[in-house]
Amino acid sequence: MPGRKVSRDGPAWMKGALLLTAAAVFVKGLSALYKIPYQNITGDLGFYVYQQIYPLYGAAFVIGTFGFPLMLAKWTAGKQEAAAPDAGRLRFFFWALVVLHTVVAAAVTVFAPAVAALIGDPSLSPALRFMGLPFMLIPFLAFGRGWFQGRGDALPSALSQVAEQSVRVVMILLVASFAMYVSGNPYYAGISAGAGALAGGTAGSIFLFRRYRRDPAAVTLNPFAVGSGPLFPEGWFKDTRIFLVSGFYVSASAMALILFQAADALTVIPALTADGMAPEAAGEVKGVYDRSWPLVQFGAVVTTVFSYGAVPSVVRSFANGDNKAVREETARAVKIAAVFGSAAAIGMAAVMPALNPMMFTDRNGTELLMVMSSVVLSGSIFMTAAALLHALDRAREAALWLGAALIVKTVFTFIAVSFWGIAGAAFASALVFLCLAAAVLSVLIKHGWLPLPGWKTSGRLAAALGLMAAAAAAIRTSADGLLAAERAASAAGALTASAGGALLFILLIWRFKVFSADEWEQLPKLGRWLPYPEKHD
Repeated sequence: MPGRKVSRDGPAWMKGALLLTAAAVFVKGLSALYKIPYQNITGDLGFYVYQQIYPLYGAAFVIGTFGFPLMLAKWTAGKQEAAAPDAGRLRFFFWALVVLHTVVAAAVTVFAPAVAALIGDPSLSPALRFMGLPFMLIPFLAFGRGWFQGRGDALPSALSQVAEQSVRVVMILLVASFAMYVSGNPYYAGISAGAGALAGGTAGSIFLFRRYRRDPAAVTLNPFAVGSGPLFPEGWFKDTRIFLVSGFYVSASAMALILFQAADALTVIPALTADGMAPEAAGEVKGVYDRSWPLVQFGAVVTTVFSYGAVPSVVRSFANGDNKAVREETARAVKIAAVFGSAAAIGMAAVMPALNPMMFTDRNGTELLMVMSSVVLSGSIFMTAAALLHALDRAREAALWLGAALIVKTVFTFIAVSFWGIAGAAFASALVFLCLAAAVLSVLIKHGWLPLPGWKTSGRLAAALGLMAAAAAAIRTSADGLLAAERAASAAGALTASAGGALLFILLIWRFKVFSADEWEQLPKLGRWLPYPEKHD
């Protein structure tokens, strides 16, 4: 959470950043949570089908939501009237996006059987083919969001994300329910991924188009209203390379969890079937492992809400050459991610024996999910550090580390699953993500933007985590014996243990002074509810 000084210095900019952050939190939170009823509707096999399909589109969607709009916003920022070169540039990039995504959509549709065969399950072909159409909408979403962000109006972009995600989730659950009711076939239910993405993208595009038509700049700054110009404006090739590459770089922090799931989609089934397991049985096994990802996504998103608040302050301090402020804000953001990320990871592992049946109806794969809980911490740290590196003009380094991690993850997962079964996939994800988080932290440290933590603070945090985990496990175990219905007992155990553990952890880090007085006072609400201990010692 930025200090009050930030809001005085740049209220409009800060308001826009907060709106986009709030929209991102809503979108990511809903994206994680709706997969739980989806698994309940379609079972582990249906959940496997969905997880095989959607991550392949998810990465492109993230670039179209975050990367491309930001690049377009840079070229429209501060302009009130269209000069011919600027208009030609914007017009070219819009049509370039249209051509690019049309080609991708056609490729997905045509080569769906080949892709399904590549990932080891030809039955996925119909669901994969249906994912082609949503790609056609990404240029309209990216252009519309970039247009309004460049104009300094973040509200249409934020609301379009909320509208798109809400419609997408409703459509996915409706189509999956209908498909299961009519056919009982989880593979047919898999077309819900494409149907939801198409419906959501259409809703978002219509919303942006309606707002665009009411924007006064649609007359003065509209690139499509300027007279005809060259098809390829001056410097188009260099601009295109910067546009595409930078669009990927700035999306790195939001893409990591999706890309790791895509790596699993390409490797886990071939590795399992190589040992003689039938494709459908392998799908059910992977579906159990896939239960971990919505929990990890939700935990990481909630954890990074606080740490992301420091990013606008880092951008401004870096632009002003205030290295001392950059170090302070960077250290605070990483510390918040580490403290609350470790609490979420350890707490999730402690309550997983109850959380798993509460969410997914049975206890299958509980040990796998406990291992995957560690990704909440490493994922939170990576996303925070990658966002900070973007603010410090080092987004390329975060993206390159992510690319290297994906290569290692893909190879390591195939080998690990071949030797240890589905447990190998969980260990590969946990280990590679841990190394990825350490790598991006090392970049911040190398450039002098992140001081190393003190042993005293680390020891206090470790003590708080240990006490919290013990308390949460004790509460969960006690609740298991109070109710006869297994799922009701699991729900009671998971919810009470989570709430009790979270409350105890807050009290412990407050009492142990894990944060400094200044850091504590800047945490949302906590500084007001619990004044720093030394004020009362």
